[in-house]
Amino acid sequence: MSIPTIFLLSFIGFALSSIDGISETYYELNNILEPQGRQLPYPKVQNTDSCKQNSECHEIDSICDRFFQKQEYPMNSSYQGSFCVDKPRFEDHVELVTNSSGTGIRRCANDRFCGKDEMCLTANSVRPSDGFCVRLNVCSRSKPASLINGHHSCDETKCQKYNDLVPGQVWKCVNHTVSDAFRFLFFTNRAEESSREISACCLESAGGTCRFGSVTSPPKQCVRNADCFSSPHEPAEWCDGVTRFCCSDASNDTSIQCPDGTMYPFVEQKCDNHNENLPMSGNCSVPNVNATCLHGHCCPLVYKRDNQFAYYLTTYQTNIPCDPKQPLRRFFWAFCDPLIRRVIVLHSNLHTEMQKTKQGKCRNNLECAQNATSVCVWDISSEQSDDKDLGTCMTNPLAQLSAPDISTAYSLFIFSVISTIVCFLATLWFAQRMDIEQKKENG
Repeated sequence: MSIPTIFLLSFIGFALSSIDGISETYYELNNILEPQGRQLPYPKVQNTDSCKQNSECHEIDSICDRFFQKQEYPMNSSYQGSFCVDKPRFEDHVELVTNSSGTGIRRCANDRFCGKDEMCLTANSVRPSDGFCVRLNVCSRSKPASLINGHHSCDETKCQKYNDLVPGQVWKCVNHTVSDAFRFLFFTNRAEESSREISACCLESAGGTCRFGSVTSPPKQCVRNADCFSSPHEPAEWCDGVTRFCCSDASNDTSIQCPDGTMYPFVEQKCDNHNENLPMSGNCSVPNVNATCLHGHCCPLVYKRDNQFAYYLTTYQTNIPCDPKQPLRRFFWAFCDPLIRRVIVLHSNLHTEMQKTKQGKCRNNLECAQNATSVCVWDISSEQSDDKDLGTCMTNPLAQLSAPDISTAYSLFIFSVISTIVCFLATLWFAQRMDIEQKKENG
């Protein structure tokens, strides 16, 4: 490649990485917050690839937003493109709702413009048509809250009108106290301002609570995750570290699922520096993996296509137990490691590069090899084919790391024995020498 071509490509790359225009969504929110002296910091684009709708942004809690030049925005400002940015946050437990199609967040004039279990927030200082749809996240099961009369408080009798009860659970009223800034910005009368509360009816367990998910039936107290596992193979339960009750995802709640839509973070390693008010905050310290954080625990990064899980972007050893004699049912791009008996998910590159062994199709590891050299791997293509109950025998990518090095271990053992004998003989010789010297002195 010629030097001018390299220079031109470098210049283009620099220009694309320097997008610093005005985010449309953040600009509109800051116009609302400005009378209070509050401003949200303008976001940086997650990457320079343009997007057309929110589903193309693969990071959790991100949106596809329109960007314009800073000069004279919004008048006489040229459109720069749409890019993925972090979803704005301005109040704990109040989540802005994204457009299901298109870009940005959903706008509204009243609650009818929003979806079920959502409400329209309209600031006192702007036109009613400039509201935003929000969801109140205060229920312990992390399910969208069922709002009662907008901002007004509720009582237990109002919540009892719901008849879709689950055995062992009851509807309870939860009142969430908001910040002063939020109250003065969005509450419209003195009664609301004095209460400072947004309320919701939440479906809770009658015998205990879970911060995420719902209490298992029957309710069971726990100390560790293993106390809650209903099966030794691919269990989907966990122990709430605060309430000490066993929990599960009875409603397929995507907000508590890792990006692959299969794993639950609560059995995985904890993240460092997690902020409970920010679900995605924290740092995953698992070495040599690409992982994100969700609710204070690690999740392997994935790639999504059409907003659906496509493949993993890392090889990751989960804490999910499995039986190598059984097929995997919940996981794709994964196998059960026969040595540690844990589910291993595979980086797409590693999965496609692994050499297929002669055994071909399989239902479990035993049909591939009697040792750990070959494993039965499930992928998305097998689920979509006629042989959805069959995996493929492939070389175990962890075999070289997992299998013990016999020669090295033997060498260390021999060295240890010889060292022990030498030390013993030296000690014996020294004792005898001291005894001889003592006899000479006494002699």
